[in-house]
Amino acid sequence: MNTFTCINTRWLYFLLGPMFLFASQLASAQTPINFSLNEDKDKDGYTVEQGDCDDYQPLVYPGANEIEDGQDNDCDGLVDAVQGDCDDFTDPGEIAGSETLCGGALPNLIENVSSPTGGSGEMQIMWIYTIDDPELTYPEWYIIPNAHNLTLLPTAISKTTWYGRCVRRAGCWKFPNESNIIKKTVDSNCTEVDCSDLVLTLLSSEIPDCEGNLGDAIATVSGGLMPYDFLWSDGISTQNRNDLDGGNYQVPVTDANGCSGIAEVNIPTPDCAPDCSAFSVTIANSSSPDCDGNLGSINLTVNNGVAPMTYNWSDGTMTKDRTGLSGGNYQVTVTDANGCSGTTEVNIPTPTCAPDCSAFSVSIANSSSPDCEGNLGSINLTVNSGVAPMTYNWSDGATTKDRSGLSGGNYQVTVTDANGCIGTAEVNIPTPTCAPDCSAFSVSIANSSSPDCDGNLGSINLTVNSGVAPMTYNWSDGATT
Repeated sequence: MNTFTCINTRWLYFLLGPMFLFASQLASAQTPINFSLNEDKDKDGYTVEQGDCDDYQPLVYPGANEIEDGQDNDCDGLVDAVQGDCDDFTDPGEIAGSETLCGGALPNLIENVSSPTGGSGEMQIMWIYTIDDPELTYPEWYIIPNAHNLTLLPTAISKTTWYGRCVRRAGCWKFPNESNIIKKTVDSNCTEVDCSDLVLTLLSSEIPDCEGNLGDAIATVSGGLMPYDFLWSDGISTQNRNDLDGGNYQVPVTDANGCSGIAEVNIPTPDCAPDCSAFSVTIANSSSPDCDGNLGSINLTVNNGVAPMTYNWSDGTMTKDRTGLSGGNYQVTVTDANGCSGTTEVNIPTPTCAPDCSAFSVSIANSSSPDCEGNLGSINLTVNSGVAPMTYNWSDGATTKDRSGLSGGNYQVTVTDANGCIGTAEVNIPTPTCAPDCSAFSVSIANSSSPDCDGNLGSINLTVNSGVAPMTYNWSDGATT
């Protein structure tokens, strides 16, 4: 397939200049043309060789194609870019809308399947068409005037027509990026429907204002065959619309014959920006916490705000004034009903208060000693006027307040409360003196042997009953085994 479409069309415009005004007018009527340099003069007396493509001001840029904002030698409806490097699209996107229809019928909308991507800068769009089969070596492509959207609703056609979308970024001199080509096939054997009398008008009688009133849009249809089907650009299918915000609204209509038309209306968005120049937020006064237990406070002053107001403090509080505050930094943002906002902040000092430990004391409430029956000792503490939580550090490493399971010995404890007050106490747990029970203790000769004439010496083996190791042995000859 020949894909030399967008660039080729751009080249023709550059060479033939304003002659494409005439070509575009014919293109809008879907009439194929043959270009010639001997066309008639335009309405201002310029020949097509001389220019005045859109003729915004005939005496400006004489001999050059011209639109409101500058020169337009390629007659694409866009101000010509300066030739040079540019950051153009890398993907021209895709369109859809191929169909078969009767001659003279209005084609359906050519939809944007995927938008162009890549590059940077403003998107510029040009639509082209041909009635030559693109498979031919040199099909002639024509620009459709005033078609600069991602979608296109073609005018009625009488011959099979192919359409393509050309895109470039602002600053790019040519249109090197083109979408796929779609085909509107005209079936010469079907009954033609005259859709020329179907007229859709879209007006707005009410527009939004700054008092909360919304706009409306009224669609009026004449000609065609009822009933009419409406489908607004935001999906609503009623004929007329109420309660509309500002914006651009487009509605296609289709009659019972399948004829279609489209209209759009722009509902202005009111400029209701509030005047916030006099709005301010300040700290009226503040107080700090002290060493007597009084906490801090902040009082705000808001000037020239419109109620209701919202208050957002940095610690999440949403009231205007503050009480019960510890030391720290506090920031608040105030927003009024008009959307005016102001921010202020204040630092509440934290007092340095030495704790009063005069009443703090630690004493031994009671203690018990171990006895000869196996019971162990205990200690119970009394702490006066301390602030929880407390820490306990005993001389043997224990960290509990009261103690149990103690052997005899000296025990000392240091107690510290939450304010840093410290107190100590000490107690001695006596060790009991217990006489042993020796009633079951006995020593006996288990066996013994005498020396003989062969030189063997004698031996003695003892039995000790109910003794507690370790034991000591004292023989009459001084032995200790």
